[in-house]
Amino acid sequence: MLREITERHFPDGASIVHAKGRWFDPERKAFVSEEARQVLVCASSRKALAPWCAELASALDQKEFMIVQLGNAFSFRAGKKRSH
Repeated sequence: MLREITERHFPDGASIVHAKGRWFDPERKAFVSEEARQVLVCASSRKALAPWCAELASALDQKEFMIVQLGNAFSFRAGKKRSH
């Protein structure tokens, strides 16, 4: 489900990294360990993420997501190696 929703919103590509996560549960006053996913996408703005986040929140029954913003994306194409 995560992959299908992400592919629909980011058809040019995304990366999904499987991880082990922990979060603090204030009711239990303890950390809870669980399987986690990190999804790497490239968007033009935070506003462009809203439809994807809303659909994921509904599908996965999540109240919030952690979003980490990095600098501007760019691509690099490796050319032919020069011969000496």
